Amino acid sequence: MPSEPTPSRVLAWTNARWSRRALGGLIATGLGATLTSCSTGSRGEAERAREQDAERTSVVESMQQTVTAGLVKGTPPATPTGEPDE
Repeated sequence: MPSEPTPSRVLAWTNARWSRRALGGLIATGLGATLTSCSTGSRGEAERAREQDAERTSVVESMQQTVTAGLVKGTPPATPTGEPDE
């Protein structure tokens, strides 16, 4: 009776090694595609955005001035202390 062919251990090990390499390659490709898709724009766009940011005035500074002006409105009127005792 002929024996059935059995896969060799070397062949199984080689297939597992190639499977791990293929999986690693797919993960690396997916990671690279994700990182590439996140970085949009060009150097020129970045420079224009920097220039626009430099031209803008600070919103916080104007808010602080408004709050300060509301708190400090000048010298308050004097309150009468009553009639002087003679």
